[in-house]
Amino acid sequence: MPYQPGSLFRNWDLLMNLMQYDAYPHDYPGVDAATFIQWLAYHKGNTRIDDVTVTDLRTAVPEAKVTGLAGTAYSVVIGKEVEGYILFRGAERTGMAGEWQETALDWQYMLKSIMLGLPNESDQLPIARQFTQMIMGHLQLLSPDARLYGIGHSLGGQLVQAVQLLDHPFTAGFTLNSVPMQLQQLQSLAPKRFSKTQWHALKHHRGHNVSHLLQEFGEKAANIINVRFSQDFTALFYQAPGTISLGEERSFTLTNWHYPFTAKLSNFFTKNEISNLLELLRYALMRLRRASTQRQVGAFLFDTILTLYRNANIPATATFLDHLSQYLYACDFFTKAPVDFMTDASGKRHSFRLTFANLMNQREFFKSLNTAMFAPLVTLHIVNGVKFIVADNQQDIETEELGSSFVTQTTIPTQTAIQSVIAES
Repeated sequence: MPYQPGSLFRNWDLLMNLMQYDAYPHDYPGVDAATFIQWLAYHKGNTRIDDVTVTDLRTAVPEAKVTGLAGTAYSVVIGKEVEGYILFRGAERTGMAGEWQETALDWQYMLKSIMLGLPNESDQLPIARQFTQMIMGHLQLLSPDARLYGIGHSLGGQLVQAVQLLDHPFTAGFTLNSVPMQLQQLQSLAPKRFSKTQWHALKHHRGHNVSHLLQEFGEKAANIINVRFSQDFTALFYQAPGTISLGEERSFTLTNWHYPFTAKLSNFFTKNEISNLLELLRYALMRLRRASTQRQVGAFLFDTILTLYRNANIPATATFLDHLSQYLYACDFFTKAPVDFMTDASGKRHSFRLTFANLMNQREFFKSLNTAMFAPLVTLHIVNGVKFIVADNQQDIETEELGSSFVTQTTIPTQTAIQSVIAES
């Protein structure tokens, strides 16, 4: 049968297998990228690729390495059809061959550029835009009707959305457990993309998804599908000021499953306290950037905790610590409830006795750190884990529409699903 344009892109299982290959190349020894996508197309999509060109992002744009950005472009010819697939890699790494250093660069980008909206000399978005334009130019040499698709997991999903919002190069896009975009980052890179009135409307838009608002601006549809585990830890990023998302959102979850990060910051902290949290994060990034050893990182964290405790006799600080402890407890970081912090009625500051008393009061709370939570937390974020929920068992689950036309919720049996996901990971 003649190939129907976009058929490979509409195959979620194929796209997520491609993400797995890109994220875990060590799992495919001796298999090159061109051979793998041809195999995927044939076995997953009943399609024979006549020709494929693979372009590594860091080879095409060498300066990408210092930012941590990585990705691959696949230019395929199927009969008379020409299609391109750009895959921006997420922050997940295997820890092999010095990849933890790159993970640190990715997290610096996510925390500094996305969550805090600060100027970042290692911003990955400009290079992602440059690479996309480069591949688009190559495809148009092959065919003026060539289609380009964007694919990304986690941080990579943010890049797909942001590139589409600023330049609209993709016929369509697919993201998995994506972090959001940051308005301050977008506006600083492309201030003339929207008028002042439109930027103001985006900033004060209620809700994160701005797809409807952009259509009111007269923009064409983004054609992006954002698939996610509904309680993925990236939900924290969506609580930061100025974060937005683009496209149709489809959310999957596990039945009767209490999972972290469902608690909203605004339910536990005042606006001033949230600002203080972000300020603490800015300070942490500054300190951690200068840290070169694990011991220095540990010393910084201990120093930060001790400083907060020493100032617990100040009512505002004690209240902040109470709220922080309650939030971490609600998120299942700890299994035992915290004790309220004591303040010094005499007004003495930096009291060693008060600091020691507060530390002792919270010892049961600290001892109850829920280490068992972290395995499923990571598993259900990375491609291997979320793929099990979204694609591998999709034939066995029912999908029901929620209130918004941009959100879909799916449920699957809890016990079997969790055991299988963790076993596979």
